[in-house]
Amino acid sequence: MKYEKQGEIGWRKAIDAYRKAVREDAGFAEAYRSLGRLYELRGHYQQAAENYKLALSIQPNESGLYLAYGRALFNAGKYQDALKYLQQYNAFFPLDKEGIEWLAETQRLLGDPNAEILYLQLAQIDSQNADALKALANYYYEDRQYAKALLYFRKLTALTKITDANIFYQFGFCLVQTQQWDEAQKQFENAVALNGQNELFKEYADIVAKISKKLFHADAFEHYLAAVYQVDAAETSKEKLPLYKNAIELLNSALAQEPSFVLAHKELARINYTLGKDDDALKSYEFLIHAGKASKYDYTNAAYLSFRKDHLEKAKTYYEASLLIDPSQADVQHYLQTIEKILNGSIKKESYFFYDKGVKASAADSAEWYLKKAIAVDSSYYEAYLELGNLQMRIGKYRDAETTFSKGLLLSAESDIQATFHYNLGLTYARRDLHDKAIVQFQKTLELDPGDSD
Repeated sequence: MKYEKQGEIGWRKAIDAYRKAVREDAGFAEAYRSLGRLYELRGHYQQAAENYKLALSIQPNESGLYLAYGRALFNAGKYQDALKYLQQYNAFFPLDKEGIEWLAETQRLLGDPNAEILYLQLAQIDSQNADALKALANYYYEDRQYAKALLYFRKLTALTKITDANIFYQFGFCLVQTQQWDEAQKQFENAVALNGQNELFKEYADIVAKISKKLFHADAFEHYLAAVYQVDAAETSKEKLPLYKNAIELLNSALAQEPSFVLAHKELARINYTLGKDDDALKSYEFLIHAGKASKYDYTNAAYLSFRKDHLEKAKTYYEASLLIDPSQADVQHYLQTIEKILNGSIKKESYFFYDKGVKASAADSAEWYLKKAIAVDSSYYEAYLELGNLQMRIGKYRDAETTFSKGLLLSAESDIQATFHYNLGLTYARRDLHDKAIVQFQKTLELDPGDSD
């Protein structure tokens, strides 16, 4: 135990000491239990479970191990296995609050309706237990039993100071579902007060305030929420298209009543983008842009759709706007540079399309075909040579890669690009045991880029 109080280094020493103990005595149950506890504290749940299991095999009557083992299995994502041991612990200690809470949460994740009984039992054992009230409120919220959830959200917020904005958001959502607009507005405003960066919280607070003042159609908001539910269901369904169609119909109904409904436009844009309905998606994205409500993702998607429609200047403008919001987006920077090269004639647009398909293709033969097609359309497109050569290296076509890199090397006078081609040529020679040639290429790389540590 002395090592465990010495921080990270102490923990490592403690683990080593316990490992040594079980090597010397394979029946040392307490050492296995201590190892399990240490691994659990460090977040290594699989290793924790393995050690708790060994301790339990030695001391099957040590009831506390059932909770520890079940908890570790739960945190390792093995809910069905966890259920068995948590049920056994609950049988030993039916009134233990920690055991009930872990068992209830496991049953909830497994879709077992008995979870509700345990949550209720937990609240009855200690009606002032904030964790129990939160668990019940969350259980009913996720089960879409909003009236029941409200009961426990009210008890929870009356009992303790809430510091989690999501609790106020869920509370407000339940109130919306039961059309208690004034109180819903208050809860969404509480959520915004705790997390003013969350745009959804702010939008909901604004909409509900307008509904309370008869300035926004409640039906439009309800149609939007129903659409979101359809989209969420589509994420885990094999039959996505009918759900997406239902969502589009609901969103169009919402927009028929409230044409400037920003959240509905955002959701509609996202669905149509997913379904490949470019014109419909772009229409929604451009509404958001003109309304000043576009996120960096909205600008990026609008740029891509504009690019596909050959509206290159517009695409360039949208990519630039996305980077103004977040300059660190490397992929957006790359797309913007590509458009600028197309506009100034450095590469051909058709060639880029083949290049993009090649980069994204999952099958090597398809990727190679697209990249070769990109080069056939624009033989000066050095990025395509570089990508094709790297692909050929990955699939063991080293002679082909040598040819590709050698051709690409002639296409750019920029030293960093030439260095990249020389380095890759060196790799092709090294893979074929042509070490003298490889050394020559690596030396040229260093001449062009002395800072290349590879």
